[in-house]
This record gives sequence, structure tokens and C-alpha cells, in this order.
Amino acid sequence: MLVTLLVLTLLISALFLVRQGMKLVRLPAIWLDRFWSLLFVVLLLPFLPLQAVPFFAGETRGVEQRPQLPGEAQLTEATNMTISDFSVSVTRFDLGWLESGLFVVWLGGIGFGLCLIFQSLFKLKTIIAKARAVKDSRLTIAYDACVKELGLKKKPRLLESGSIESPVTCGILRPYLLVPEGLYNLFSTDEIRYMFLHELKHHQLHHPRINATALLLQMVYWFHPLVWLARKKMVMDRELACDAAVIETIGMCERKAYGRTLLQFIEKKQSHSSLELGVGGTKKQIETRIYSLIHYRSSSKKDTVKGSLIYTLVVLFIVLQTPWLALGEVEEQRYSFDHSNASYEELSSFFADHDGSFVLYSARENHYFIHNRAGSEQRYSPNSTFKIYSALIGLEEGIVQPDTVLAWDGTAHDYPEWNQQQTLNSAMQYSVNWYFEKIEADMSLNQMMTYINELNYGNKSIEGPTPVWLESSLTISPVEQVDLLHRLYSKELPFQGESVMAVKDALLLEQTGETAFYGKTGTGVVNERAVNGWFVGFVETTDDTLFFATHLAGDEEATGQSAADITRAILVDKGILTGGIGVNE
Repeated sequence: MLVTLLVLTLLISALFLVRQGMKLVRLPAIWLDRFWSLLFVVLLLPFLPLQAVPFFAGETRGVEQRPQLPGEAQLTEATNMTISDFSVSVTRFDLGWLESGLFVVWLGGIGFGLCLIFQSLFKLKTIIAKARAVKDSRLTIAYDACVKELGLKKKPRLLESGSIESPVTCGILRPYLLVPEGLYNLFSTDEIRYMFLHELKHHQLHHPRINATALLLQMVYWFHPLVWLARKKMVMDRELACDAAVIETIGMCERKAYGRTLLQFIEKKQSHSSLELGVGGTKKQIETRIYSLIHYRSSSKKDTVKGSLIYTLVVLFIVLQTPWLALGEVEEQRYSFDHSNASYEELSSFFADHDGSFVLYSARENHYFIHNRAGSEQRYSPNSTFKIYSALIGLEEGIVQPDTVLAWDGTAHDYPEWNQQQTLNSAMQYSVNWYFEKIEADMSLNQMMTYINELNYGNKSIEGPTPVWLESSLTISPVEQVDLLHRLYSKELPFQGESVMAVKDALLLEQTGETAFYGKTGTGVVNERAVNGWFVGFVETTDDTLFFATHLAGDEEATGQSAADITRAILVDKGILTGGIGVNE
């Protein structure tokens, strides 16, 4: 939400700058009026299903570029080794109530704004209901002459009312032009003509509909000051465009007379004018309009070229920003993935009710197979999957050895498997938190940061509560998990070969014939709810090594166990694995 507001603010600010630039190059007012239609586009973007559009989501669904994966793995002598997805709950301050409260306030603001609109609408309807058809033949003749002069096929209904002080145009489906009673006794024939032309130009330029749309969007964004300012500028530019259109109709020689007519309507705009468009306005507005009339010049072909070019460039700029709205996340929490060697697959049937992503990388083909690109690039807390690298760091630093035993300090934990001395293999198998926390406790923050930087691990943030990998500051995306495992396997990471082999042995789940299956689960439990489930690893086959990462997010059953089950089902479906695997909760 915050990112969406920031992007909207950026876009609206850009519109203001461009509008100022349009004034500096002296583009006619009609172009300023047209320009504000882009504000509607910007304000509507957050409500469009952008993620359903492949371009904005950055996803190419249904692309079939799959190199043949190694398949038909024949598992004959499984080791029956199991891993455990033990996890502990962490307590985090729940901001859900704040989000709910802000949502209620937002809805309240919209409701209040709509009440004001309905109040104005009710007053306007009352005025229209009490208004009478104009019977003065001089007015109707002048009115029909203006309608003909502008070439209108459908004219607004002309009514006179004692409740208004100046002519106004209103009505979206059924347009009206309301004039004060006794108009012909107050103004000359020319002045009345100018008034009619001005109001009919509003109708011809569809200003009542545009005004209503702007008003509704302002209610939705009632909390955003730039939206209020933009609408204020829009109203002024609309009047300037209307004045310019009238001048084009009556000619330059009548420009002064038209300006003198405007001066008579200073401060005569109706107080309930949010749904009305009138010839009057505040003193400052009239001054601005008079100034614009003095410096008026007609639109040329060159103006059309300049206006079209600016309009096109701004549209292009808006389109380029929309992926940010679709993603709705800050850059730090996303990994920017070069998807040139990736195919995207629809594997939702394996995830059932879970919101998740799956990434598979074939080392032989140098190709990624991805389900849910947005999710595969989103960074999450690694939870116990970080123990792969914690073990490597501990081995490098000599804090632990593959065959040595770490003594249990006697602290009682929820899982009996934790309440005993541990080797590297048992600690990895039972995902023993205290074993890996001891490794990190024996290191300085600088040492850990050095390793995190050398690994280029996710967002590289270790400034949160410890352990930093347990629903804290450190986060990583599924694509990064796969890439890191591949670099580890390929000995591209700064670890000794013996350390890598020791951790690899600890991750072994299944050995059947010439196929070996390695993996590690991770579960994030926040306030007693499992909200973050991982299963990462790789499969060695006769002619390829395939690295995978499955992530589940957002519900109360997003566990490593579920991620492992889904992974297994997908790998079996692809012919990479067969049979089942024991993963204990």
C-alpha cells in the first residue's frame, strides 16, 4: 500500500511538472484541459487488475519453452532418511489492527464525502424541480442561435430559477442549462450570448461528466493533498479552455467584451457548485481568466504536434511505472530476476489452497522453470533453510565439526529431539535451533556480515532481532534460494570443499540408485500462526542436477511440511522422482 501511494504521488507530481512545462512553452489552454485526463488514468491504476496482465506482472504465462527434464528416475534402495520440520513461534507486534483501523477511517472519509455529494445533488435536484422553462422568446431565440452556432446536435434543457445568481450547466445523463430569472433585464443581448456560449462549451467539451468523475476520485483519495490540488488546477484549466473555445467562436474582436462579461460574475458562483459548471468564479479565478484572455492566441499545427508529443511521452512514463503498482512492494523486499532463461508454468493444482511459488533450475539446461513469478521474486524470512549456510559458516570458523558433538545445556525445549546432544547431521535432521544459534553466538556481528555479503544472501540485513533468519530482518526470495544452492553445489561460494560436502551429506534425504535427493525445510510461525513455509534443495540424477525452492505464504498452514509435500508431488509429476519421502512435522 505504501509503495502504491509513493508511486501515485510520484506520478501526480510528474503531472504537475509537465503541466507547468506546458504553460512555459505556451501551449493553448485546450491542451491543459485535455492533459488532466491523464490524472484519471493515474488514480484508477491501483484499482485495475494489473497483475493479471503478463506485461505488468512481468510474467509470460503459458510459454512452452521447456527443455526435456531428466525423468523416469528409478528409485530402488531408498535410505528412508527423514527430516523434521520443527519450528518455534516468534512474537511480532501485530499491525493488523492498525491496518484495519486505517481502512475504516478511509471508508469513513469516502462515506463523508459521498454524503456531501448527495447533499449537493439533492439541492441541485430541488433547484431543477422548482425551475421553469424559459418563456421569454428573446432568450430562447438567443439560446437556439448559440446552439446552432456551436453545431450541437443535442442541446441542454434551458430553465430559469430564482435560486441562482449566474448561469450554470449541470446534468450527466440529462443536461440542463439554468439561468437566473429576469436575465434579459440584467444583461445585454451580447452578454447573454457570451454566457450561453460559455455554458454550451462546457456541455460540448463533456465537462459535466469529467467534473463528476474528478469529484468521485477526489472522494476516494480524500486523504491525499496532491489530489485536491490537482482537482483545483483542473477546474481552473477547464475554465481557461472554455474561455479559449468561446474566443475561437466569437473572434478576437469581441475578446474584451467577453472579458467584461466575466467581471460581472466575480464571486457569483453558487456555494453548492461542486456538481455545477458556471461562468462565474472567485476574484482570483476571474483575474487569471482575464489575464489568459489578454494573452490569448489561437492553436496552431505546431501546438498540436507539441501537445501530442508531450501527451504520448507522459502516457509512456505512466505505463513504465505501472509494474511498481502491480508489484506493490519496495525494491528491498523483491529480487529483480533476469528471466531470459526462464519458462513459466501453471502449477496451481499442486498448491491447493496455498498461496505459493515454485522454482526449478536445471544445471544441464541452464534453465529455470517457475510457477508464480511474482511470488518467486518476493523475499521472505528464510527461517530454518538458513541453517544450511549457518552450518557452513560454523564449519569454516571451526565452531563445529562434522563428527563432533555439541552438548545440550539442559534447557527444556518443546521437542524431545532437541533435548539431547547433537551432531551436525542430527541438528540438521531435527532442525535444532539451539545448535545453530550457538554457532552464531560464537561469532561477531562483523564476521557474520562478512559471510552474508560474500554469499550475497537475499537482502543482506542482519540488524533485526536474533536469530535474524527467524522471521526477522534477513529475507530471501525463492529464485535466490535456488541460485545460492547452485553456486554452493558448483563450489562458487567461499567455503572449503570439506565443509560443503559435510553439509551436503547432512541434507541427504533419499539415495536410490543413481538418484540422490537433498533438501531442507523451514517454517515461520508468527504469533502461533504458520505463515511462511519453505522447502529447498536439489536432486542429482544421472545426467543433471536440479535445484528447487518451494515457498508457501499467507495462511495459517504455510509450513515446511506442506512445501515439501508439494515439491515432492511436482518432482514426481515431472518424472524426476518417484515414490514418497518421509518428512516429519
